[in-house]
Amino acid sequence: MTDITAYQSHIYQATILDCLPTEQSLFSNNEQRFHVVVEVGHNKTEVKKHKFIVSEREKDIVLEKTKVGDTVIVLEEYYDDVEHNDIIIENESILKNDAVNVARVNQYLNHHKPTFDESIYESYYNAFEYTYERMTETVKENIDTIYLFFNTLAQLKNGETTRKGAEQLIKESIEVALKADIPFEKLMAWLDLSKAENIKTYMNNADAEMRASFFKQLVATKAELKMEEQDIFGCFKNLKITQSSTE
Repeated sequence: MTDITAYQSHIYQATILDCLPTEQSLFSNNEQRFHVVVEVGHNKTEVKKHKFIVSEREKDIVLEKTKVGDTVIVLEEYYDDVEHNDIIIENESILKNDAVNVARVNQYLNHHKPTFDESIYESYYNAFEYTYERMTETVKENIDTIYLFFNTLAQLKNGETTRKGAEQLIKESIEVALKADIPFEKLMAWLDLSKAENIKTYMNNADAEMRASFFKQLVATKAELKMEEQDIFGCFKNLKITQSSTE
């Protein structure tokens, strides 16, 4: 019987970046191993790259069931010098097919899930409305202020903010809203592409120069992040609150 003298486990949310062969001795008879490279947010502002080992069979599963930019839950386990890793997507253990791993991850996430404080959200929401309605100029300071309010509400409501690399696109969208004098009620759906009226539907009918500038930035951002536009703007979904809830 083998005694396990050291055990560690880590559970975290990550974004898939790449899958690469590990450096391995030519004299080794072990099967080829691979690194799954992910991006992990350690706090609201710090994001770091991380990698963990998978087998060749597991590498094929990663390539089949995920793509660059996907958000997944990673379970890393270390038994002495042996590493066992799993990826959980929509309550499925895709690498190990292990229901226990899914249960462990769900238990961890439920325990660490932040509680949405409606009163705090409404306070920021109302402050945003008060500030926005008193803005009279399309200047950098106003764009930056609206950008900060949007990200604060997105963090409070959806637990995420603007992705790194999408900052310019979001700020350009805000600048358009200021120039068009969009009312606050419509502004709160401005960055939510699931709504009937949003920045993209507005730009479809804008003048040629403005339309070309926006869609050029949108295409460049999608290419840089390797993401669809719904995912780029995804953190701003459902920020609007009804008037009755604020009274």
